[in-house]
Amino acid sequence: MNTPKVVQRSRGGISYLAAVLRERKTVVTRSVFWRIPHKSGREEIHLRLGRYQKSGFNSETLEATSPKSELTLDSEELTNLLAFLNENYEPMRTGARAFI
Repeated sequence: MNTPKVVQRSRGGISYLAAVLRERKTVVTRSVFWRIPHKSGREEIHLRLGRYQKSGFNSETLEATSPKSELTLDSEELTNLLAFLNENYEPMRTGARAFI
């Protein structure tokens, strides 16, 4: 997948990576991925997925306003999602009926 990616900084100084997952005629699907470091050495990784009206979307900065829908996964949810996909994606892709 060769999607445009942009690394930016939030107002709080946290770097994040934004990418367009899909662009349709009126809607853009975007992901934002970031790491939150803590002084304790622990860090959190978050992922936000959102669909946005193309009229409120800046294709150069990948910034968006007024989401149609948006979901942010914290570290635990993201880890669990990755484990679920890792375990189930290939069996589902090769034959959903046999898998289900």
